[in-house]
Amino acid sequence: MTMFVGNTATWTVLRFTAAMLGCFWGYRLQKLVIALVVFGGAYMLVHRFGAQFVPYPDAVTGLAIVVALIAAGLSFHLYLAGVCVTLVFAGISVARMWIANDWAALSVGIVAGYVLGVLAVQTNRIIVIIITGLAGGFASAKYGALLLARFVSFTMPSQTVLLAVGVVLAVAGIGVQFRTSPRGMHE
Repeated sequence: MTMFVGNTATWTVLRFTAAMLGCFWGYRLQKLVIALVVFGGAYMLVHRFGAQFVPYPDAVTGLAIVVALIAAGLSFHLYLAGVCVTLVFAGISVARMWIANDWAALSVGIVAGYVLGVLAVQTNRIIVIIITGLAGGFASAKYGALLLARFVSFTMPSQTVLLAVGVVLAVAGIGVQFRTSPRGMHE
């Protein structure tokens, strides 16, 4: 079994796990989730753009890790700003799942994420629960199907089935979060 960090199966398991945690416990784990999402987004951006300008892959990776750690640390301590950044990255991620054109997905994701980020700062609990429930539910459906297809004789379902499973998981996740999270939790 080849389950190394660079292995697609490993990343799929990690993504599925993160999606389920976000779906059902996103509000309670918001600072950690924000830091992890900001780390991943910052790493991806710095690595992708750094590779265009720096011919040394190890240097680009090192720089991306350092910048991502700084960004994640800042977002953990300034978590309401981190909420905005996280929702921009989440908006991009969700838009890329449904919009084939990369630039259109990026544009829609940034605008939607920013608008949701501003709303989230004003109504933190409600928005964070709804967004983490939705994003986690849809991502869990996608990555769960990918895991089943990889490890079990399972044919990938249609987009309609994935959407339906995503909606069910999202509604369940939102319900669990509203029932289990205290109203005044802002730390």
